Amino acid sequence: MAELLQPEYEYKELSEGVSLLKIHDGKFKSNAVTVRFLTEYNSVDAAALALIPAVISSCCAKYPTGKEFSQKLSALYGTSVSGSSDQKGDIYEIAFSVDYLDDKFALDGEDISHQACRLLLDCIFDPALEDEGFAKTEFEMRRNDLLDAIDGEINDKISYALNIAYETVYRGEPSAMKYYGSRADVESIAPREAYEVYKKLLETARVEISFCGCGDFSGLLPMFERFSQGGARLNPAYISYSKCKQEPERVEKHLSVSQANLVIAFKPEIHDIYAAQVMSMIYGGAPFSKLFANVREKMSLCYFCSAMYSEAKGTMFVVSAVEEKNIAAAEREIINQLSLVAKGDFSNDDIASAKLALTSRMKAVGDRVFSLEGWYNICLKRGEIISPQEYSQRLNAVTRADIEALARDMKLDTVFVLKNGGEPDEI
Repeated sequence: MAELLQPEYEYKELSEGVSLLKIHDGKFKSNAVTVRFLTEYNSVDAAALALIPAVISSCCAKYPTGKEFSQKLSALYGTSVSGSSDQKGDIYEIAFSVDYLDDKFALDGEDISHQACRLLLDCIFDPALEDEGFAKTEFEMRRNDLLDAIDGEINDKISYALNIAYETVYRGEPSAMKYYGSRADVESIAPREAYEVYKKLLETARVEISFCGCGDFSGLLPMFERFSQGGARLNPAYISYSKCKQEPERVEKHLSVSQANLVIAFKPEIHDIYAAQVMSMIYGGAPFSKLFANVREKMSLCYFCSAMYSEAKGTMFVVSAVEEKNIAAAEREIINQLSLVAKGDFSNDDIASAKLALTSRMKAVGDRVFSLEGWYNICLKRGEIISPQEYSQRLNAVTRADIEALARDMKLDTVFVLKNGGEPDEI
């Protein structure tokens, strides 16, 4: 395998609940600064938290309209500001980022870095407000965007079924809830309510600041000291393994679908993310996998069948699209193929192909500023910062015995079926 370049990185805690991760890679011409807020997930605040990133990253008090904000970004050599919200395990993460050309590439020696970071901080600390809440017009625009996205979720039936299955697989855990709470919550949330949630987030959430690119962050750091002011912050855990049910649970729901969607969840007691990645790839993560070669191709029991492993929750999911007449047979064979992996019914070539597929992905990690930053950030959440190269080495160190042991340890937790017919369930 080609040598993977290892960028320089530095990590430190700036204060209790506030950290800084710096990643330097000279091949880029730009830099990205991201401020992440990590908090515990709760359904009460979910709608507000889902809306906040879009509202905050689209304007600020200094540039209160989309047009003014865009003009400022254009003046900074096409600088971009973005926001996102996501569930990572049981953590709710709000992220704000700015991506800008490094100063040394500016035509007239402009100080782009300070201006870009100031704009990001203006968005975070001085958003556009109205009547003690977010500016109404911008807020409603972003809320309508989110409602459209929620309504569009149903178009991807596989993902839709998987998201519904979470409610059963993770019952009683934060991961059971949708990242936006419910559609009704989004519809009813008011700009003032959302702003109150945001103020609480600023005061209590863990803050992770990251810099990635070719430049120097040392001169910018004083601009971010404000995050270290105030009291202690939350420190929610990314890894929160979900215990397997004593007896597997079967749930069936109905919707207007052309083919049934089958989701099967397995949970182990052994938690080895490297063995899990290789095992799930052999089992159902690639065209050479057991599920693809047998359940789909040889037996023609499904149109689609794939396995994936959630490291934050320690859960392996198999998702498939099947004819209703084949649901029972597909379920039996999916479970059977896992038992065959546990017995060692796979070749050394399968192991090599799985490792090659996984390590090849690592080669692309350093291609873009945000993918590289994202890699080191997820390492931080795991509690161990390692390079893509070292991660690849650990994947390659996984043995046949490791794979078999983890497959044996996988226990059936949930079987979820989304079927056509009958009265549609409230989903």
